[in-house]
Amino acid sequence: GRVWLNPPYSAPDDFITKLQSEYSRGNVHAALVLLNNATETKWFQLLLGRFPVCFLNRRLAFWRHDHADVGARQGQAVFYLGPDQAEFERVFGQYGVVVQRVS
Repeated sequence: GRVWLNPPYSAPDDFITKLQSEYSRGNVHAALVLLNNATETKWFQLLLGRFPVCFLNRRLAFWRHDHADVGARQGQAVFYLGPDQAEFERVFGQYGVVVQRVS
């Protein structure tokens, strides 16, 4: 019932659609989703309209098998789907600004 999702940044659409479907059905109780900060995309707007998000205050570096230093090309965001939004804000607030739609 708990999910950590880091879909391919180049094509997260199907992963986001599936996650939202499973969350709506109650098959996923809580989820964290790491995505590029692509605010103009349909999938980002869909999540942003429903769930809190932390806009990370730095770009994440990713590990590679050849140990090359791989930095992110753009900023990332972490969305939270679940019942404990206050805890998400408390924990992730130290890594960036947490926002949620108010209307």
